[in-house]
Amino acid sequence: FAARIALERIPGENSPAALRAALEGAAGATRTGLIGSLGARRDARAVPAIDMALPDPAAVAALGSIANKPALDALIAVETGISGSAGTAWADAVLRCAIGAGSEPVLAKLCGDKYPRQARKAAFAGRVAASGGAGGDLVFGALSGGDTVLQEAAVLAIQNTSEKSLADKAGAELDKLSPLLQAQLLPLLAGRECTSALPAAARIAKSSDVYLRQA
Repeated sequence: FAARIALERIPGENSPAALRAALEGAAGATRTGLIGSLGARRDARAVPAIDMALPDPAAVAALGSIANKPALDALIAVETGISGSAGTAWADAVLRCAIGAGSEPVLAKLCGDKYPRQARKAAFAGRVAASGGAGGDLVFGALSGGDTVLQEAAVLAIQNTSEKSLADKAGAELDKLSPLLQAQLLPLLAGRECTSALPAAARIAKSSDVYLRQA
């Protein structure tokens, strides 16, 4: 244990090489600890060896820390063997890998309703961050859809970014959204000085709904 912790902290290539060598033939807690140390070092060369340990939770977490394309591929390959509470840890690891590898298709996949709520919201945020000029379309698509989790993620995207196109698109299409979303978005759009929302806001100010009028 002491040797593993020391090697985990020593910089350079020799220490992860020693950890990889020790992993061969290791078992039990020693194997789990070595996998964790290689993950902490984000040792890309360890991915094939860690892959052999999947779907062990330690291997899932380590690949999530390494967060490169081979780690992502290894995790995707064992999805069918993951169930129950392990699914949340797997989704988190895949999310980190997808962001690290810049894989928009996997981020889109993680937005699906079969994945844990927080992973879906984080994956949507990752898609928006990587989308460039298409972010506004993504956000409005989520707002106008029927998926409440992605609607929450879209509102958060407008709240947490300085990207003006996200707010502009939502403001221009505000009339097409539900009253609940209108009430949530109007203060955010005002904070962004989003003039595209002015025509809709003028109409909403005449609503019979007192909360919408106040917003």
